Amino acid sequence: MKSHIENRLKFLKLLEKNELYKTDDTHWTYRVKKQPTQKRGFKIHLSASIINAYEIAKIFLDLYTDSNVDFKIVSNLSLLELQNSSMYGFTQIGKFITIYPESNSQFIMLLNDLELVFKNQGASPIIPSDYNYLNSSVVYYRYGEFVKDESFTDKRVRMIPENIVVPIKDYYIERLHTIPNKYLVIDIIKKTSKGGVYKVLNLENNRFAILREATHLSNILINGEDSVNRLYHANENIYSLAYTSLVPKIINEFYVNTTYFSEEEYLVGITLDEYIKVNKPYKWFVRVLDAIKTMHKKNILHGDISYKNILINDETLHFIDFEYSVNFENISDKNNQQVVGTPGFYDSKLNNSSPYFYKDIWSAVCLLFWSEDFKYFEMISSKTYVDLIKNYEELVMGRLISNFRNMKYGVIYEKTFNYRYNSIEEVKEDFNKIE
Repeated sequence: MKSHIENRLKFLKLLEKNELYKTDDTHWTYRVKKQPTQKRGFKIHLSASIINAYEIAKIFLDLYTDSNVDFKIVSNLSLLELQNSSMYGFTQIGKFITIYPESNSQFIMLLNDLELVFKNQGASPIIPSDYNYLNSSVVYYRYGEFVKDESFTDKRVRMIPENIVVPIKDYYIERLHTIPNKYLVIDIIKKTSKGGVYKVLNLENNRFAILREATHLSNILINGEDSVNRLYHANENIYSLAYTSLVPKIINEFYVNTTYFSEEEYLVGITLDEYIKVNKPYKWFVRVLDAIKTMHKKNILHGDISYKNILINDETLHFIDFEYSVNFENISDKNNQQVVGTPGFYDSKLNNSSPYFYKDIWSAVCLLFWSEDFKYFEMISSKTYVDLIKNYEELVMGRLISNFRNMKYGVIYEKTFNYRYNSIEEVKEDFNKIE
């Protein structure tokens, strides 16, 4: 009881510190810096109970009080307690903070940012009138009025008008409680704490497929992304490249409770390292560079280019495993890059002053480097993951930095490892000069 009383007092002081005071509407305090650009649209609600409300408010206000984001917040925790008891109606349960995005693009960016920020804030009440985003217990959204509009009746129900296009993919993903019976598992390709990758037979169309599984709150990176975030955004990026032959087709997506599944086309081919063993000419490298250039034109960074993530079938390249891919137009902090990827193909020092797309340049050039030093690559690949990571500076970085001088493409390696390329096209020009 004492802690709840302390939280109520701390909450009032927090509002005062952020210069949020009661208005004529005594239930809410507002921070609205501009006139709404639309009478109605998609709004975001942050759900809270009196147990986690102070922490949620503190985190949110620290991030957004001085931003251009318009919002309102319940003016005291006693009112929130009454809301959550349905004293103000069933549709008001959980609604602690309401955010009014000025556009669909801001709406999407805020949903993604807030879902990451509040991933570990504990359980909050379900908001009956809203849809939760990526199974978040805090971040919800719905379509409704921003200002009073006589031509529109906002019933505050969990329903979006038929003529409104929802700009987020998550809305359209089916929610289930069991895996559909149409999938027959043929092979478990990979199974880890973050989920699994399975070869399945889809009994409805009698075709093989890859079924990827991402477990909620597993393998969380420093930026807050868990396995679900990464697979969800990987699919968004694959959709952006669906007009090309570079990526597998996404066939189906669904949740089973909080676990996210994605069914994708089963691609036939051999991995790039298997191809290199029997095809010594390096013409494949130009095709890899052209493929990456196509991705970058769509603002997609693959983020994990390696031998195993490139398949070749009849000289056609396919890129798979977009788990660490990003749309770098949507990255708010381009100087906070993640050191992730397949060992041997990422820069452990990751120079944040270099362009965001440089990760793909580095990885692509590593493909070329190891093809010239293939026996050594096979040696380090035989080591356990733990041993390789533990000795990464010596076994990988040391070899890359010191062993290129007498190699055929040494000029390319020297420029790459010293961050001197500004585009994929520059790498390609140097390669063609040597050839």
